[in-house]
Amino acid sequence: MPVNFTAKPNIVFIETDSMDGRAYGAMGFGPLKNGTPAFDAMAASGVMFENMYSNNPICVCSRASMICGQYTHNCHAWNNYKGIPESQKNIFTEFGASGYNMGIFGKTDYVSGQHSQRARVTAWLRTADLHLPEYRESAPEVLDNYEKRVRTGDWKKMDDCVRWLDQNSKSEKPFFLYLGLNLPHPEFRTSKYYLEKIDRDKIEIPPADTYKHPVMEYQKISKNWTHGFDPENVKKTRAVYYSMIAEADAITGELIEAVKQRGLDKNTFFIYTSDHGEMAMEHGQFYKSNMYEPAVRVPLIIAGPNVKAGLRIKRAVSLVDIFPTLVSMADIKTGVKLDGHSLTPEMQGYGSELPDCVFSEYHECSVNASTSMIREGDWKLIAFARGFPPLLFNLKEDPWETRDLAALLPEKTAAMKKKLYQISDLDMVGKLVEENGQDCFRVWRDEQKTAGTYEKTMARIYAGWDHIGGDDKIPVWSDANEKKIIGWLEKMPGEF
Repeated sequence: MPVNFTAKPNIVFIETDSMDGRAYGAMGFGPLKNGTPAFDAMAASGVMFENMYSNNPICVCSRASMICGQYTHNCHAWNNYKGIPESQKNIFTEFGASGYNMGIFGKTDYVSGQHSQRARVTAWLRTADLHLPEYRESAPEVLDNYEKRVRTGDWKKMDDCVRWLDQNSKSEKPFFLYLGLNLPHPEFRTSKYYLEKIDRDKIEIPPADTYKHPVMEYQKISKNWTHGFDPENVKKTRAVYYSMIAEADAITGELIEAVKQRGLDKNTFFIYTSDHGEMAMEHGQFYKSNMYEPAVRVPLIIAGPNVKAGLRIKRAVSLVDIFPTLVSMADIKTGVKLDGHSLTPEMQGYGSELPDCVFSEYHECSVNASTSMIREGDWKLIAFARGFPPLLFNLKEDPWETRDLAALLPEKTAAMKKKLYQISDLDMVGKLVEENGQDCFRVWRDEQKTAGTYEKTMARIYAGWDHIGGDDKIPVWSDANEKKIIGWLEKMPGEF
């Protein structure tokens, strides 16, 4: 049996945005061998979960699942506009109610009603099959200087955390300090200070897929990468992304050092994770929003009292395990129904009887079908609603996921799909999300029509509104596009 943790420990929880869980030095990742000293030191003094997964590879949906401890199909945080209610019990509310001083800084991003019109409309209309661009990302950029604080907003939030520590360090109450960073989320922008930390000779050019899947081809159109796929551009994009990871590491290191300088580290757990990963040009894509390893794998490092130093856990785990783990650390009794399991036995080297199996799902923008994934051991199945064929990979033999084995191994595919549907009926959930999308879009469309802004707004949304400049030409919203939407609105959910 695991030993007891210290009574009411402090918690320092650092969550980045868009961090590929394979991409730091302690994971043996060559380009960042010398670029992530803080993450690597955490791993050396604590436990590193090598196969940690997001339960939904996009911001609000992932963070909502993690903070309330429930899969998306249970908490209904369908997209970046539809998260969970502020009133719903979660990690923050449970620790606050248990007498903790709560310091919450930076990006949390789990409640409903946030993000842009583009984000919500493209999510609602995902099954209308518009085949139009939804994003417009700027080209990767390296500043011609050695600026350390490139992402000034993230550094400011770290500074706020340090001030909060000074104000609360003498309190007799334990504290829970959360820092949410935007790094290394695109835009792809860094300085020479971080770029020179990257071993560019170790950057690999991802191999091409040997298959074409219709949903992934649709996603490429939606994501709309316009800066080239030649090796030079791919390598530059990946180098800048890894440099952004190095900056996230630098911020993390300064916060950890601030805790230590104030003598607060002896009774403190340090947790580092991310909401989802980043494609960084694998499979010809950027951003996240699918079930490929770079998008759905995230880091998890935990260091602190009674954690076995240098332990590496290979069993697959996921973000819904964070809630039960944290309340177990602090001996907090919660009545919340949780989908995950506490990782505390494994943190202390006791192993686990739980299966080597994780689940993830996605019902958001840039794909034209609800998607879910199950990983069991070396095998991964990606399933799609609307009758699209599944994908099957052996991650040990094919870590780049370039060879789809679903048609070659029908019995294995069927067995894994059965297990996936035992967790969640993808077709039923997909219909529920489609119904929600239709209802929400009808209300929004009527409001826009009344205001006389509908056609102009739709044209901007499907030209990548979030990154449109003043000189950019916006195409006219066509009758053909509107005809597709009218046909979509007339269908019953599940008929798409």
